[in-house]
Amino acid sequence: MPRKKPAARRRPATDPPRYRPGREIGRGGLGRVIEAEDTRLGRTVALKLLLDDAPPELAERFRHEGALTARLEHPGIVPVHDGGELPGGGQYFSMKRITGRDMAGVLDAMRRGVPEGWTQRRLVGALRDAARAVAFAHARGVVHRDLKPSNIMLGDFGETLVVDWGLAKDRSAAPKPKGGKKKQAAAPSLTLDGDVMGTPEYMSPEQASGEIDRVDARSDVWALGAILYEILCGRPPFTGGSSLEVISRVVSSAVESPSVVQRRRATEGPGRPELARWPEVPADLELVSLRALERDPAARFQDASAFAAELDAHLEGTRERERRRRLAEELTAQAA
Repeated sequence: MPRKKPAARRRPATDPPRYRPGREIGRGGLGRVIEAEDTRLGRTVALKLLLDDAPPELAERFRHEGALTARLEHPGIVPVHDGGELPGGGQYFSMKRITGRDMAGVLDAMRRGVPEGWTQRRLVGALRDAARAVAFAHARGVVHRDLKPSNIMLGDFGETLVVDWGLAKDRSAAPKPKGGKKKQAAAPSLTLDGDVMGTPEYMSPEQASGEIDRVDARSDVWALGAILYEILCGRPPFTGGSSLEVISRVVSSAVESPSVVQRRRATEGPGRPELARWPEVPADLELVSLRALERDPAARFQDASAFAAELDAHLEGTRERERRRRLAEELTAQAA
């Protein structure tokens, strides 16, 4: 007697939505980020949603960000789980939900005199970890182009992750533009409607002047150097009353040594007492920051790996000096 085939299970007329939206946790030029529940896997994720009124060039940039970030599988780069179009319309991609804060928040807390357990050395260690993640991208031909403290996430369990690859460029996949300066290019690029895109305080001179064909891994090194500079003296290398003023200074002004900034604070009075208490500038880290901030890209570290190695050397030296200090104290105590 032939066996009966098992009855096929009926599927619901419409599958329930995979993501159940929650609160908004961030917003930027390309989209907003919300917390969401992944109903299939029972986990909380970060869902990045394209802005409803985004023009086509930003929609293309958004797709580019999701696809490129998904390819960069590294412990220091926020992982992308999936992406596509939501049932109600609108592009999205889902990412790991990071619990913690960004480096910009930590630096702000230190400027207010409430470091909450963060030290200069600990921040340098986090920047070293971020530089390693960027080095991974550089080895694959990808340049971030918008490195800054707010794009370095510091997790509650010691993780350091580089986020927001919306301006990133895959130099291994795209042909180099011909000619010299270029003020406009198809997305994804550094420009939109003729305006330089990025964050002026952390832009390299070549990026600030819109020279797209000159932007490479060494431009990211400049940004890493600017972040280190801020860790050392409490502010970026260049500031100003407007973005245009900052860009002008980045393009035309010399970088002042962090130690000079610190000494001037000490003599100018207690206008910012919390900055007057900023840690002393280690001489070796000052040299690292200034080399990363060389105006000529050829004079900088040539990629983030070389920059990270210098921070490693400093951290290892600090550990060794601390070990010797403790040993000397123990020997002194034993001799007493």
